[in-house]
Amino acid sequence: KELNAKDNSLELELKAGNPAAHELKNLRVEVRLDYHGQALLVESEPFSMTIKEKNETAS
Repeated sequence: KELNAKDNSLELELKAGNPAAHELKNLRVEVRLDYHGQALLVESEPFSMTIKEKNETAS
């Protein structure tokens, strides 16, 4: 699915691999989405990042 419309939304989830073993200070997260078909890959230990389309259903 293309991310070229203002009504598209994504859900971003950031998880620490082992929060008890790492002290988080001055954490900065920057995400840029490429609209030219390039995949977004973010890997930085101890974090993993998952980006997926956010499913919202209107009732």
